[in-house]
Amino acid sequence: MPKTPKKGAEQASDASIEAEELLDQLRASLLEGARALHGRILAIAKKLQGAKYNQKDASHLAWLTKQAAQVMGEVRKLDEAERKRLQQLTPALVLAWLRQLDASERARILREAEGQEARGSGLA
Repeated sequence: MPKTPKKGAEQASDASIEAEELLDQLRASLLEGARALHGRILAIAKKLQGAKYNQKDASHLAWLTKQAAQVMGEVRKLDEAERKRLQQLTPALVLAWLRQLDASERARILREAEGQEARGSGLA
């Protein structure tokens, strides 16, 4: 049976989901890169502590530190953009989304929300 073409709103929704998934993957990649940079920073800093001053290592340490700061700046930008997107959610949008889920998924989400509320984890 041939697939029916998606309507405009449904395509936009799929594209939005794909973009958010890609952003999550990019954020994870940035953090992995930051961890790698951090490991090198620690190794070079340790090397410099006990040794005679080495201009090449000190310069490399400064460069790595700058790169790590830039990567973390990008992570902060992604986090801020996500926070802004979440602030744009309205109760009506959330309810409409919940209505389109199947009953078991909707019940699971509601149980999780109630559990967070009971633990006082700050849903409200």
